[in-house]
Amino acid sequence: KGRGYNIDLVPKLSLSAGSLVQALLKSGVGRYLEFMPLQCTLIAQGDTLAKVPMSKADIFQSQSLTPIEKRILMKFVQRC
Repeated sequence: KGRGYNIDLVPKLSLSAGSLVQALLKSGVGRYLEFMPLQCTLIAQGDTLAKVPMSKADIFQSQSLTPIEKRILMKFVQRC
């Protein structure tokens, strides 16, 4: 028999410190789930999607941010 697999066409997003994730782990169901970090976040800007910078490299390479916005965002990322 071939390997069975499932593709979720609508992935679910849960905050890692949220009550839902804590309940799943406590109940033991978490053993059957796959928890993955976000690879990227997109926002709608008009008719296009723009990638939200999530790392130092992304912030400095972003052409949509001004130098002042990059500085503010870097301070925020470093504190998180």
